[in-house]
Amino acid sequence: MIEEANEQYVMALYYLNVMYSYYPDGRVIQKMEDMGNQYNLIGYGYTDLQYLISIYKQYYYYIIFSISAIGFPFIVYLYIRKRKAVGLGIRPLLFLILLGAAFYLNNYDITPLMGIINNDCLIMEGPSPGAAEIERVDAGHRVRIIKKEGVWYEISWKDKQAFIRDVYLLPIEN
Repeated sequence: MIEEANEQYVMALYYLNVMYSYYPDGRVIQKMEDMGNQYNLIGYGYTDLQYLISIYKQYYYYIIFSISAIGFPFIVYLYIRKRKAVGLGIRPLLFLILLGAAFYLNNYDITPLMGIINNDCLIMEGPSPGAAEIERVDAGHRVRIIKKEGVWYEISWKDKQAFIRDVYLLPIEN
């Protein structure tokens, strides 16, 4: 609210994004969309997938605990059936899928990083100052960060691969 009152909309949007990454709330989404529309900014439309990712982040520990709570009794069940020489059928495959899901959710972050473009930014075709310029944009646009290569961020800009120098981006990390 302070940044918005001081007409520092880039930092206001940055703090709203950080807040949303920790406490997903529809009111925060609405405020970011309103500010994005007010300043004609790209990247502030929300999809159902982004909402599901925010729910995943909010309930991450419950999800992992639930998978683990289901997995342990399932191991015991498979062991008992194996000792009784009863056919296991497709059950071991289900267990491997459950185990793989727990491993993946526990070791890899499925949520894309976001960033807010700061200042007068050049969006380039490649990670080099000599690469062709795609567009020059003002501050406040939000982009999805794909990865970082040295001092360059690979981003998704208007559904295309592009690059931004690290000094032009405020990454929103969880």
